[in-house]
Amino acid sequence: MANWPLLRYAEVLLLYAEAQNEVSGPSATAYKAVNEVRKRADLPELTNLSQARLREAVWNERYHELAFENKTWFDMVRTREVFNVTTGKFDNFVGPTFTYGSTLENFCFWFRLGRLKTTRT
Repeated sequence: MANWPLLRYAEVLLLYAEAQNEVSGPSATAYKAVNEVRKRADLPELTNLSQARLREAVWNERYHELAFENKTWFDMVRTREVFNVTTGKFDNFVGPTFTYGSTLENFCFWFRLGRLKTTRT
């Protein structure tokens, strides 16, 4: 069994920066959190961005910082945006279309009706 980090401090900082930006716009605490990650990578600090621009800057930082840690898919589902490597911008992400419909909806439907059988051992 190999050790696999589930959550790194850089991810915590980027989540915090994104949340701070969503709650109160570009604040000193949001900039401090994202710039701490950028500083470690010798990147210039972010300053004077609008709320939308800081949001995309944090998403971009998450995309590059956590690229090989199995986080990108969940970010795409959560934000409904995908990083386009050709343009360097974020595009709308609709997600996969399944021919059989949503299995979660079907599961919840049968669970609500009490028809889902469970067994205990």
